[in-house]
Amino acid sequence: MDVDLSVPLLLDGATATNLFSDKIPEGTCIPKWITEHPQKLISLQREFLSAGCGLLYAPTFGASRNNLAQHGLEDEFETLNRTLVELSKQASAGKVPVAGVLSPTGLEVEPFGESSYTEVMDAFREQASILAEAGVDLFVAETMVSIPEARAAAIALRKFKKPVVITMTIDEEGNTLDGGKAVNALIILQELGIAAFGLNCSCGPAAMLEVLQQMTEYAKVPLVAKPSASSYDEDRHTLIPGLPPEQMAEQMKALIQAGASLVGGCCGTTPEHLRKIGAMLQQYPPAVIFDSTRPIEKEDEIILADSTEHYHLYSDQIECSAPLLCSPDMCDDFLRLEEERIDVIVVEIDNVDEARDFGANAHLSSLPISVYSHDEIALRLALLLYTGKALVDSRSSIEEETLKKIANKYGAIIY
Repeated sequence: MDVDLSVPLLLDGATATNLFSDKIPEGTCIPKWITEHPQKLISLQREFLSAGCGLLYAPTFGASRNNLAQHGLEDEFETLNRTLVELSKQASAGKVPVAGVLSPTGLEVEPFGESSYTEVMDAFREQASILAEAGVDLFVAETMVSIPEARAAAIALRKFKKPVVITMTIDEEGNTLDGGKAVNALIILQELGIAAFGLNCSCGPAAMLEVLQQMTEYAKVPLVAKPSASSYDEDRHTLIPGLPPEQMAEQMKALIQAGASLVGGCCGTTPEHLRKIGAMLQQYPPAVIFDSTRPIEKEDEIILADSTEHYHLYSDQIECSAPLLCSPDMCDDFLRLEEERIDVIVVEIDNVDEARDFGANAHLSSLPISVYSHDEIALRLALLLYTGKALVDSRSSIEEETLKKIANKYGAIIY
């Protein structure tokens, strides 16, 4: 089924907190529980549809092989994912698209964890391949807690040629749970071909407003707002009562007027919440109906980002460093260059080993990075491992058309 995310759309509500209502039994594997109580899911999702939802999320959140292994269910990985998609397709009955939902993998990306970038992407691809075969219409990677993992999802999922939506979870200060900035995630991820970006879970509509307003300034893709109506007590495995339907809808009005065009709810959001939000969506259409042709950046301005900073550089004023040679420990080099009042650090990468060294050290730079390489494979690896939006040095001897393809693939800009 074709999916149009460029128009205002009511998304669905919470799955687990509706199915369990009060308390989720400790140790419950929710994907497995749903397959054992299929009619409960179908009934809930049909209530979402009657409330006006134009898209259903298959309950495959938490159904990656790694997450299922925590319950000793890794051998049921394929069966569970196929069954969960089929249940949502039964509920939809062909009326609305069904999204295959992916959660954080539980793997931590190097250099902060022990998993390689490739391993994390493989985990997303493994689940996505089953979801695609099961017939989902699009992918939603939701409740992402770090920009590196969200970026890994964006790169991994695009091979399936289906729309990809990514939503981050933030704290009350607007930070991702690993200390990054959600607006930076938008700047980075929208260059990787995703269909929409936004926020879900962890906080209510009011806490999302300021961050969403910041995003509107930079968004080249539709924005998603799927806040929680209630909070969840992880220690007691219970739902803490939150916003009643009318109050949540009233608070959602500001998100819609700020530019969110794909709206729904997370924890504690019931069908009644959605009915009220849907009425609000029709009454107060988004302030900016998404238009992919609208100008976002000034003609002479380049916007780059890493997980904590975003940078506005004017193309006729950029001061670049002399090429910095890669080494296993580049921290002192970065600090030295940052004191020289330059705008961009140019890093020269001659081979694959140096690309790996760069990937292990790039997060230590507080300035934008430009990658300078004459080796196509080394350049590809360096841009894969750099989790921000980078520049690519145009002095490279790599053929111009190839250089453009590499830069586009990894969301970089040739300068």
